[in-house]
Amino acid sequence: MTAARHILILGGGFGGIYAALELEKVLARHEELEVTLVTRDNYFLFTPMLHEVAAGDLELSTTRRRWRAWGGVVR
Repeated sequence: MTAARHILILGGGFGGIYAALELEKVLARHEELEVTLVTRDNYFLFTPMLHEVAAGDLELSTTRRRWRAWGGVVR
């Protein structure tokens, strides 16, 4: 039995989340590999739309998504 291997992704920005999502798809059949995403926030903030929040066109909640909503990415 081999020891589990871990891939650690630091940062939950666009690069971190898309890296975690892609690795999860690619490595889904490898049970000995585990992907962990580490970030200081418990949500993903979609910054390209913040100007619309500032203008009052959108609610702030529409630009945030909790990590738990991403499914298997969160540990």
